Amino acid sequence: MRPARYRFLTRNRLVAAVAGAAVVVEAGLRSGAANTAAWARALGRAVGRSRGR
Repeated sequence: MRPARYRFLTRNRLVAAVAGAAVVVEAGLRSGAANTAAWARALGRAVGRSRGR
């Protein structure tokens, strides 16, 4: 299966579902990392972040 833009959000949801926690180091407001963190929170997973500069 080739990568496609429309599959990225589904992939992020699956990553959040199988992960015990999510840690975001750097992300834009509409980034994949922010989307994964939002799914992780919605699924009851711990979400952490690293402070920026």
